[in-house]
Amino acid sequence: MISRALVLTLLMAAVPASAYYSVLDTGEILPSGLYKLTGNMQVLTENSKLNLGVRGDMGISDEFGLRVIGGFGEMDTFLGAMFKWMPIPDVDKQPAMGFGIGLIYGNDDDMTDVTIRFEPLISKTFEYQGTVFTPYGAVPLGLRMRDHDNDSLDSDKATLQMVGGVQVQVEKWKSLQFIGEIGVDLTEAPGFLNFGVVYYFGDVADPTPRNRLKSTVPVQPNRMEPIPEEDAY
Repeated sequence: MISRALVLTLLMAAVPASAYYSVLDTGEILPSGLYKLTGNMQVLTENSKLNLGVRGDMGISDEFGLRVIGGFGEMDTFLGAMFKWMPIPDVDKQPAMGFGIGLIYGNDDDMTDVTIRFEPLISKTFEYQGTVFTPYGAVPLGLRMRDHDNDSLDSDKATLQMVGGVQVQVEKWKSLQFIGEIGVDLTEAPGFLNFGVVYYFGDVADPTPRNRLKSTVPVQPNRMEPIPEEDAY
C-alpha cells in the first residue's frame, strides 16, 4: 500500500504543471486590416525546461479582439483561443483595462489538460527618447481539468498566477517589436520567464503602436494661418 502511494506521488510530480500558461499581451485592440503574430520562448523557473509558442491576434471592433495560440516543448502540444474585451482604452493618463477569456488544451504523453482561462489585464503605452514601451500586468485565473490514463491522477484544480511584462518598439523597426514577461506561481501554475518577438502586418500604412499613440493626441489648429480673403471683412 505504501509503495503504491509512493509510485502515485512520483507520477504526479512528473506531470507538468500546465507549463504552457502565458499572457504575452497588452491592452491594445488592433484596427481592422491589421494583424499580429507573437513568437516566444518560455523558460520554466522550476526546471529550466522550454516551451516554444506562437500567437495570432486580430481585432473585431474598437473594444474586442480574438487570439489563437499554439506551441510545443515541455508540453508535447498546446492549442487555444482567447476572446479579448478592453472597454477602457489607453487615453491620456488612463491605462487600458479589460480582460481575456478562453480555452487552452494541452497534451503530454498520456495526459491531457483543458483549462478555462480568465485574464484581467492592464497596460499603458508611453514613449521615451524615440522608443515606445507598453508595460502590462495580469492576474490570470484558471480552472484546469486534467485527464490521465491513471484514474488516480485525474484532477480539477483552480490555477492562479501573477504576470508582468513589457512590449518594446525601437525607432528603427516599424513592424517588429520585442516582448518580455515574468510569471509567478500563486496556485497550481508554473513560474516562468518569456522572451519573444511581435510582428505586425496587414493593410495599414504604419502598423505600429507609435502611430496609434500619436493618433490619440489632438491636432491643434495653426494659429498663424492667414485668414482667407472672403472672411477678412
